[in-house]
Amino acid sequence: MLRPVPSYAPHHAWVRPIEAAWVSGHGKASRHQLVERFIKLFPTALFRLGHRYRETPGPETDILLTEAPFLRPIGWREAPLFTARRRYRLPKTPTVVAVVGADPDAWLAALRAADRLLAGRDETESAALLAGLAPTAKEALLAQGRRGGPVLLLERALQAQAKSIRLLLLLGRTTIEAAYVFDLVGAHPRLVVDPAVPAVEGAALPETGEPPGAPAAAGSATRETEPATAGRPSAGAGHFREDAAALEPPPTARFPDEASLVEDVVRRLQAVVSTREITAHVTLDEPLPEDAWRRLTAPAAMRRAGLEFGWRGFFTETITIRSLVRVPAMSDAIADQYSEGCYATWEPGVGLVATITGSARAFDKTALSDDELALIVGVRPDGAGAVVRPVAGKRNDPPSSEAVELFAMDAPLPKIRWSAPDGPRDVPVARSKLHGHRGVRAFDPRRVEYVPMGAAYFHYPVSCSTEAQALGIIEAFRRSEALTRPDDPRMIAFTIIPGHGVLIVEKWAPGKAPFQLIWEAMDDGALEITPRVPQGPFQYVPAADGRLVWPEG
Repeated sequence: MLRPVPSYAPHHAWVRPIEAAWVSGHGKASRHQLVERFIKLFPTALFRLGHRYRETPGPETDILLTEAPFLRPIGWREAPLFTARRRYRLPKTPTVVAVVGADPDAWLAALRAADRLLAGRDETESAALLAGLAPTAKEALLAQGRRGGPVLLLERALQAQAKSIRLLLLLGRTTIEAAYVFDLVGAHPRLVVDPAVPAVEGAALPETGEPPGAPAAAGSATRETEPATAGRPSAGAGHFREDAAALEPPPTARFPDEASLVEDVVRRLQAVVSTREITAHVTLDEPLPEDAWRRLTAPAAMRRAGLEFGWRGFFTETITIRSLVRVPAMSDAIADQYSEGCYATWEPGVGLVATITGSARAFDKTALSDDELALIVGVRPDGAGAVVRPVAGKRNDPPSSEAVELFAMDAPLPKIRWSAPDGPRDVPVARSKLHGHRGVRAFDPRRVEYVPMGAAYFHYPVSCSTEAQALGIIEAFRRSEALTRPDDPRMIAFTIIPGHGVLIVEKWAPGKAPFQLIWEAMDDGALEITPRVPQGPFQYVPAADGRLVWPEG
């Protein structure tokens, strides 16, 4: 019997047909029953949506799926992320997704153990979270838990044990009842099967918990709530809760049956592999002289900004692969560390001074030296990376993975006249940009503008350092009234990157240092930062104090 085709959430215009394959995973162990169900449903979902499925991966395979056990480590020699390219003689390593099945009670017990670990009640049940990991893994997991709560801590443990950055966790007793989709930045959208959802909808829910059919447009205001307070306990605070179900985030999307859920997973993976990385930066031959660099004001402003945001706890700790698990270095499969944010500001007449990429080497964004700064002067004609001017007399590492959007977002926006130290100059209206793996819990709409990304990004998020993310960010700020109208009194604008973080920009203000408008807004409550990041559609609602607040589920 044919099942009605759901009317899905809006997808990206740039997605393409994909090819996926399934390969055996951890030895000869029997498959989990949920994984067996997924294997039966997945090829059908691919075909229904116009994609290809192969029994054995080939040169055009985009996605490689494999099973991994729940809370049981596998060796790196069993992990396709490290072995598939050589084993199947592939030209490159495809995007590998480990599929893990678990009983809901086992998952809730693991969440409870993660919460105990965060609360300092390190009991024997948390030992499974650390099984097979490096001796330093506990501190690394606690750092992630402080950022995103027990779910993120558990996500990182499962990724390390499965030796896979991307992981699909299936939950259910005999059928797939729910799923989490984990990735590099720590995204954890929760997909739920709910028979009450009409078969023709399969609609995503806003994170306010509104019923299906409620407005899901990010940022829409619908009801009044109590004022937010800076001292409110965060999701990563680590206070122990006996009710493990309360540790789960609200559903990101609901579906009428497991087949519809699997089709949504296909569309999520399609978005991931339909774009390309844009980190092929090029370096000009002629360096900026050392004495010219020393005369610039932006490097000192960047160093001060690092201290200011460090004092306010904005930057999350860099996660290093070696702190979690011991695996061989494989540059085409995995970088050793993953940076947690970046920032940049304009030097009039010279270029955009930005932090370097954390994937090159670990460094403290709150204690910068000139060696942690790069000078961006353009974007490659093909958009595959930024154009960087080296600086004589210092180390020149590549800029942040978000370098392209940090520079290119200014192209469609107006310029203003600014009195620089060497005379008046035309400068981009957006002076400074700050990106971090945080969310915005509340903001004052009289001083701060929220510009949402396109609807498809809330349903089918994309990875950092990709062309798709850059396009989404550029388009979001192109619609900003505060930026397109320089005389708009709102001096700050921000966008939320679902499952990833926030990008905040400020305009030029006489007498203010770069980023000063942003940190002052954090201090007086006009821009309240939270460790939690929306995982899908969400809403800001009016509060009694005049701000707009995200209730955080």
